[in-house]
Amino acid sequence: MSEGCKLIVLCGPTASGKTGLAIRIAQELGGEIVSADSMQVYRGMDIGTAKPTVAERGGIAHHMLDVVEPGEPYNAALYQRGARACIADIAARGKLPILCGGTGLYINAVLYPLDFAEKTTVFNRESLYQAAWLGLTMARERLYRRIDRRVDDMIAAGLMGEVRGLLERTSLSRTASQAIGYKEIIAHLQGQCTLEGAIAQIKQGSRRYAKRQMTWFRREGAIHWLDVDELADGEVLLQAALGDIRGTLNI
Repeated sequence: MSEGCKLIVLCGPTASGKTGLAIRIAQELGGEIVSADSMQVYRGMDIGTAKPTVAERGGIAHHMLDVVEPGEPYNAALYQRGARACIADIAARGKLPILCGGTGLYINAVLYPLDFAEKTTVFNRESLYQAAWLGLTMARERLYRRIDRRVDDMIAAGLMGEVRGLLERTSLSRTASQAIGYKEIIAHLQGQCTLEGAIAQIKQGSRRYAKRQMTWFRREGAIHWLDVDELADGEVLLQAALGDIRGTLNI
């Protein structure tokens, strides 16, 4: 068991730049990334979840991606088991685990002794790990512009074809079919709305999701927030993150 090992946690709203920063941190500190994204666990759901490609991963090992078929059920309890096993393995090999993502429940399921047995969640706020917990934040309007641009990029990259291919291969689980970006394109393919309407709904849904994410993470007092507006230069942001990590974990 990996309880007590050193762990970096990097969270924040969608499109805030978590993945890119996590990769840079991993390259600097000899780390490996454990995704904490409830939709990136599904195989074949790549474009709409902004799953990093092999090239984008910069040679850094990523875990908890593509672990289940989109037609299969999946939940926080299964994620908890898998992610903790990955963290234990990474730490045992002398690497630094970096838990990175925007799904607050999944992060909490890993960090804290949550018990999902008998549909009852017991929540103890004492972390199982020596965690350096960082969060990315930025002005709302700038974040919303980044979200809109990301959605446009997803459409250009072939999101509609990805969704059509998934529907041809399998029947999506209830959770997978409700993923932002997928449910709207499914509605369009079924003739329920225009493509323009679907894109507008994806952008609106993503902005609302980002707001919910920030509401969730703001309740977590352990997070040290990094303002991407103030630390606009990528190298400055990286050095600020590394300083926090080294100070907290004594590495």
